[in-house]
Amino acid sequence: MQLLLHYGIPRRTLRNWCSKLVEDPNWEPRYKRDLETGHVFTPDQEEYLCKLIVFICSKLCLPMTNSLFRHIAIAFYDTCEYHPQPNLKFNCSDAFIVEFRERHNMSLRKARERKRSVVNQEDIAQYRDKAREIFNNHPHDHIVNVDETSWHVVNPRLYTWAPKNAESVHVDPHGNTKQCFTAVAGILGNGDKLPLVLIAKGKDQAEQNWFGPGRHITQQVPELVPFINNPLYGVYSGHLGEAKVFKPRSFTDHSKKGWSDEGTWKNMLQMIRDCIPREEGKNNKIYLFVDSFPAHFTNMEFAESLDIEIIKIPEGTTDECQPLDCRIFGAIKSQARSFYNKKTSQYIMMNLSNIDSLMRGNPGQMPDYEKTSIIESAALLEILWDNVRKDQVVDAWEKAIKFDYDYSEQIPDPLIDEIDQDEIDDEEWEDSFE
Repeated sequence: MQLLLHYGIPRRTLRNWCSKLVEDPNWEPRYKRDLETGHVFTPDQEEYLCKLIVFICSKLCLPMTNSLFRHIAIAFYDTCEYHPQPNLKFNCSDAFIVEFRERHNMSLRKARERKRSVVNQEDIAQYRDKAREIFNNHPHDHIVNVDETSWHVVNPRLYTWAPKNAESVHVDPHGNTKQCFTAVAGILGNGDKLPLVLIAKGKDQAEQNWFGPGRHITQQVPELVPFINNPLYGVYSGHLGEAKVFKPRSFTDHSKKGWSDEGTWKNMLQMIRDCIPREEGKNNKIYLFVDSFPAHFTNMEFAESLDIEIIKIPEGTTDECQPLDCRIFGAIKSQARSFYNKKTSQYIMMNLSNIDSLMRGNPGQMPDYEKTSIIESAALLEILWDNVRKDQVVDAWEKAIKFDYDYSEQIPDPLIDEIDQDEIDDEEWEDSFE
């Protein structure tokens, strides 16, 4: 046993071997496999795929993620004339990706330390008790959660594959990963969504330059709003990519530094009241859940005049207690990363012959990678926001408030890590503005 452990064999593997040997004393763990029929690719095909990945990472400096590798591997598999397993429906599973990286001595470079403030569980309990009381006694279409998120024009999650023990890892993101704008989103307790508000940095002219005319939050002029290209057209075959152009329904605003301030927050409060108009003879109070971002607690008298009660989410708990952070923002950003990965994958596969020529040492260069513009990034956000379903919004509220639902017994959500990381990104983004 000690000898086997010395060679780094996992205990789980040893236990599995023992159970196999109990069933069959003649069973051999290191059985021989026929490479021509037992693998997805032939040795030559897999060697080429490995060289392709290394070339993309080391020479083209494009970030290689598991998702992007999956797109490339499946596309490459479809181009192969010979398949060792002709009837295989290759989906490039997570297990295949892990084994591929291990076989070719590759690793996924990732380093991020999570920092969290100390949270008082009593504060969380009191907050949720109050939230449940509001939900039990007031119309759900008058309960709102609003939050800002930083929306990057270029995918900022530049993790990539690299040979183990490589001294340095470089990528070319084909754009400024720090270029971003603030998006303000709102959801209602009944599952409805408010229009997005996109905030540009600068004066009113900057707002039009970034997002186009006619969409200012206090002065909408629908006839001036132009149709814009759908970035998913030609990239996705589903309903999101059907229309070539569309007319945005989001509003725009601007501030000196590009994030929510006293002026933009006042406009947001008025928009919320306009979207949930007063009705005679009814309780028209709006219960607005927000995090501790300072701008949310300006214009308190104005909010009171609109019959809006501001409810503060305990500090350091937004990933647990704020619906937009629990289920919505992370899922949207994960979908956006999938879009960027697929776009990069299409660029690679369309230029595979050029890459092959460069790999062989022939002179030449790759065609320019089509950079993402601010308007394209904003369009992507709006399409993904419109695609958020009502049941997803309701589920986000249920997770944040918890009601009588025990989430500890549920199957882990594969997006949780993504959502947590996005919450960290947003906290650091907000901290940088204070």
